[in-house]
Amino acid sequence: MCALLTACQGLFAQDSDLYIDKVITWLALVHNIEISPTTLRCNLEEAGLTWKMLHKLAAKRDEQCCEDWKDLIVQEFLPDSSQLVFVDKTSKNELTWAHCFGQAPSGCHVELTDVFVCGDRYSMVAAVTTEGYLAADVIEGSYDSELFNLFITEKVVCQYSFYHASAT
Repeated sequence: MCALLTACQGLFAQDSDLYIDKVITWLALVHNIEISPTTLRCNLEEAGLTWKMLHKLAAKRDEQCCEDWKDLIVQEFLPDSSQLVFVDKTSKNELTWAHCFGQAPSGCHVELTDVFVCGDRYSMVAAVTTEGYLAADVIEGSYDSELFNLFITEKVVCQYSFYHASAT
């Protein structure tokens, strides 16, 4: 039984958003074990795997690159942060097909890496300084490089120039 629970932990480490019926099918096909959903859930809880809300992670995120960038910002811009403008783009669609819950050891977050593209899409972009929002925009559909550059040149640069001129 210990080897089976270790295999289940390994399975959830690879795919933390699996539904119990998929695990039951995997146990039947790979290990020739038939088990009820209730029994499996109890065994998983005894093994320390609990059912919890998923924390979504971006599929393309590079943690080392983020840390290197933060170090560069601290070294180059820390004395005068007035020159920093942060721009971020996000989108939302009507449907999210990702699961909301998954299995993970007690005390650990369960994470899901997923792509979110279904239904009507709205894209938002905002520019923020250390003083607050500089500019924001929402469109139906997705931003392409032309629309994004238009936002930067017509809204961000103009507002930043006005903000900087009034601050001096």
